[in-house]
Amino acid sequence: MASTTKPSPLRREAEDRVRLRREELKKLCVVQDVKNHVSLAKYFQRAHVMYRQCQLYAIQRDYDHAYIYLWLMVLLFQYRIPQHREYHQTKYAAEKARLNDVAH
Repeated sequence: MASTTKPSPLRREAEDRVRLRREELKKLCVVQDVKNHVSLAKYFQRAHVMYRQCQLYAIQRDYDHAYIYLWLMVLLFQYRIPQHREYHQTKYAAEKARLNDVAH
């Protein structure tokens, strides 16, 4: 049987600080609505660049910037790109699959 121990006050305090920091960082993450005259391929390219930048910041242990870029990529991929008029075209299936793998 697993014991149900209460988290220590230090752990709860650290978790609260992380949660508050994430909320502060999310305020910096604003993604504009998609413009249908801009190629969907450019949006996929931007999302991929954001992910690569996130990886670089994580390697450098700059977790605040890594979180910002990862959150921007999620916002772009999950909420903005699907609004583009070309989103459901089959020629973008590979790009959607690639970013979907990254997001999960």
